[in-house]
Amino acid sequence: MTRNWKDVLKSGQMLKVNCQLLRNRRGMAALPTILLIGMIVTEVAIAGAALAFLSISSNQSRINSEIALTTAKSGIQDAIIMLAVNKDYTLSPGASATDGIQSTCVVVEKDVPAVGQTRIRSIGTYKKYSARLEAIVGVDATTGATALISLDQVTTAFSCP
Repeated sequence: MTRNWKDVLKSGQMLKVNCQLLRNRRGMAALPTILLIGMIVTEVAIAGAALAFLSISSNQSRINSEIALTTAKSGIQDAIIMLAVNKDYTLSPGASATDGIQSTCVVVEKDVPAVGQTRIRSIGTYKKYSARLEAIVGVDATTGATALISLDQVTTAFSCP
């Protein structure tokens, strides 16, 4: 007994076959979609991790540079205190002090920019970071009173022992 397509449509067999094919195709479309979403999420996570690492690294470099600058400032302040105690204080070729990974080198030169003034140079070092400062201090010849005239960060090198 042969059936024509109208009989098949009436019986609903063709409809069941088409529904089954559509269900199988939906599963095939889900796999590439899930893989694409997974790749996008992975790329976003990697970019976020890289950004966090660079931010932390940059912040740590800034902190290390600040520690080196503070170390150089402390060398300048120590020399100013010594000038307040002794108006004829000089420290040439210089002196170094080390505290673990932090070090300072100070050079004190009397009457260098002008008579009655003292130039103090200091290098502060912390890990691989360094800062160079130069201060000009006015020293009264009779009373020994000191006054800071200028304090600048310099790039010129000078010798330390």
